[in-house]
Amino acid sequence: RNLQLLGTTALFIACKVEEIEMPAGNALAARFVWITDNSYTVNQLFKMEYMILDKLCFEINSPTPLCFQDRFLKASGGDCREQYFTEYLCNRALVHGDNFLKYTPSHVTAAAVALSRAIQKPDEPVWTPTLAHYTKYTFSQLRDCVS
Repeated sequence: RNLQLLGTTALFIACKVEEIEMPAGNALAARFVWITDNSYTVNQLFKMEYMILDKLCFEINSPTPLCFQDRFLKASGGDCREQYFTEYLCNRALVHGDNFLKYTPSHVTAAAVALSRAIQKPDEPVWTPTLAHYTKYTFSQLRDCVS
């Protein structure tokens, strides 16, 4: 019986993490209780939510390359084309994950910015002191990931 509550609550937490505009108050929780055919109460759902989050030490998000993209592109002075190409390169790194698992998400993003600049701005330096300052990477640290 509690397995259904555990699963429902896990979906409830995931929905709250991904939701952009969450229904006010207990409305979202009430929807999840309704999904279980009212087998549980909203209060039971909230208690299970706390138990799950407590076990996870409230660490339910991990950074992705996208978390670093805006900051790094701002330091790069990038336009929309550079943004889209950098995002494309980061997504390609996800598809070919085995090759990129050894790099942190910030490292992958910095390498994608460098490669994007090298391709789209051949007359400009690939890596600037501003990028090195804001990314905390030198180009030599990125070279292996870029290639």
